Amino acid sequence: MLFLHQYYGMGNARHRKAVRRVDRCSSHSLSVYDGETRSALELLAGCIDTASALEVWGAAMGSTWSKSNVWVHGDLACGNLLVKDGKLHAVIDFGSSAVGDPACDLVIAWTMLGEEGRHIFRFALALHDATWARGRGWALWKALITLAKLGESQVRKA
Repeated sequence: MLFLHQYYGMGNARHRKAVRRVDRCSSHSLSVYDGETRSALELLAGCIDTASALEVWGAAMGSTWSKSNVWVHGDLACGNLLVKDGKLHAVIDFGSSAVGDPACDLVIAWTMLGEEGRHIFRFALALHDATWARGRGWALWKALITLAKLGESQVRKA
């Protein structure tokens, strides 16, 4: 954190706010969203397979990141990856960057890749089961809160 404080400079209020945001994010884990996820599951009962979703969520909640926090992008999504000539050329939009559990950056495995692609992705990164479970939990949380905001009639159409 010393680097961040030096980088942002303590004399500027906007920079102090950015440093506080990173400090706050460093303590966030997926468990912060447990209540929101369970509320979304209640709202979506009858629209989705809540039993399977609860199983995925339970596996994610049963695992925690116990190593040192690392830099995470926080919003690795298709729109934030620039591809040129079939290769990753750049990653953009670092507005959600923080330090914390790297599992949050695995969401893209479920939002962009199919089953075979996820298998290759996981193998290439040599991820532990616990990290993979948390990544799947992050993807589930994001999907559930998005669906819950749509309302029941829209979810049934989807």
